Amino acid sequence: SVLEKIAKYREKYHCPAVLVGDMNCPYPSFAMKYVRSNGFRHAHDIASEYAEESVGYHYCFPDGYETKYYDRPFETAIDHIYVIGENEGAVKRFERYSPEYYYPISDHSPAYIDLEI
Repeated sequence: SVLEKIAKYREKYHCPAVLVGDMNCPYPSFAMKYVRSNGFRHAHDIASEYAEESVGYHYCFPDGYETKYYDRPFETAIDHIYVIGENEGAVKRFERYSPEYYYPISDHSPAYIDLEI
């Protein structure tokens, strides 16, 4: 699994790790609980300065797109950033890049973090 591969590299290089992506699973799903049960922490949960609450996705398909992102609770988001082995307070911000020009490009606005390493 990807978690085993990350553990192998962390052991070899003695370093923190970041797991990021469109995981198509909401925060409370079994898959995301499994990630957290293996020591990963969601960057949203530990951001010390700011944690955006948006879900970061909207309708965007060949037949058209919506000009707003869904207004749903953060827990329904399916794009995630998890960290492990970072220093306490290292994650400063969890945000999503959501400018209007991005609406027709993708159904997801990229999540990003400010991580002090």
